Amino acid sequence: MLKDIFRRQDLTLSRNRLEELTWLGGGQIVTVILSVVSVKLMTSVGSEEYGKLTLATSVGSILILGFFGPIEQAYTRFYFDYTSDAQRHAIFSRSLLHLLWMCIGVLVPISLVLIFVLGALADITPTFTLAAASMIILGLINVPLGGMLGAMRRRKQMAMIQVFERVVIILLLLWFLSALYPSAVSLMIAIAVATALSALARVVVYLKASPSPEGDHSEVFDASAFRREIRRTILKYSLPFVLWGALGWVQGNGERWVISRLLSTGDVGRYGLAYGLVANSGALAFSIMAQYITPVIYQSFSSSTLEGRTRALDLIRLHAVATALVFGAVGAVLFFWGGIIIPLLSNADFVLDGGFLFLLTAGIGIFHMAQSLTAVGMALRKPEIYMQAKVVAAIASVVLYCVGCYLLGLVGIALAMIGVSLIYLVIVIQSNRRLMLSSPFGSAAT
Repeated sequence: MLKDIFRRQDLTLSRNRLEELTWLGGGQIVTVILSVVSVKLMTSVGSEEYGKLTLATSVGSILILGFFGPIEQAYTRFYFDYTSDAQRHAIFSRSLLHLLWMCIGVLVPISLVLIFVLGALADITPTFTLAAASMIILGLINVPLGGMLGAMRRRKQMAMIQVFERVVIILLLLWFLSALYPSAVSLMIAIAVATALSALARVVVYLKASPSPEGDHSEVFDASAFRREIRRTILKYSLPFVLWGALGWVQGNGERWVISRLLSTGDVGRYGLAYGLVANSGALAFSIMAQYITPVIYQSFSSSTLEGRTRALDLIRLHAVATALVFGAVGAVLFFWGGIIIPLLSNADFVLDGGFLFLLTAGIGIFHMAQSLTAVGMALRKPEIYMQAKVVAAIASVVLYCVGCYLLGLVGIALAMIGVSLIYLVIVIQSNRRLMLSSPFGSAAT
């Protein structure tokens, strides 16, 4: 099968594609190297404080998976549907910024209310809540902007912004950790300031990359009606992702809260560092592939030709195979040398066994492999077909995470993640098969 897939793909790299891949890959690699430095600084606050940061970022993941992620998916999916018309393209692009401003207007008052509510009910200091809310809100804005800049192929600018953001974080951490009391609050303030500057840079690049609304007016049409059409299209496409994202958060972030409940915040910190290590290695390659391939897949599916859609499906399969190979290699490295790598990134508080790191990498890798295959339904505008997979995986994760953590601690969490990810992968594959059999080009896809 792989031989046929490679035969159908045009794997020649033009100068533009090569430059794009170079900036994308190079930017991600430099970012990861800088992330290692920043993690080394962050873990100096100790596993307890680092655990608080891990839990705070998991709260932000709820909004990313439940709203801002779906918005990113919808806008990148329909971006290529409007590129042939300058007026519609301009209005569609600018509508994302209007939506983000509305979201900020809603989230800021909610955050102010939470400062008082959490302070009164949970004895959480206003400083901690304000720092966490600032870090989360500013990070949320960057998600859809990053996705759209990827669709616009602004790889060079994105690479420079990502590197700039990491450099700022490192400089602020060096200052804060020496001038202030080392704590999770110091870490979140540094991240929030760097993220704010990054968001500003992304908005500037996005505005320059978007066509001007005062451009071509050769065709007269109702702009207000088109804006309403955009809202309906985005809402209809995004809606399944909202529930999907909430369920996905349980599967991908719920284990942190189980660990904090059954073990300790320090264990959350150790787990967060291990998860981050895998994310900055195997998930790096997955991210590079996804950022490059996803716009190509969506662009191919915007075409009605059988050949273009068949090649897009081939790319999805190649992405899944490559993901499995990358995470397999990362797992092997961490199994043999993870016990050496972890202390280099942190201190004695964070030491973890190589066997645990291998199991954790396997669980994360299987999950990312399944995620790469969901591109089939998203490209065909049928994201709802994966709702069954998300529901079953979320229910299984609640049970398996609790049982695994109770019986075997962090190792039980890693084993539970493998089980949940395998369940998710099997149901995603079955859903894709049903979709392909019912599609007009099912025979070519299967």
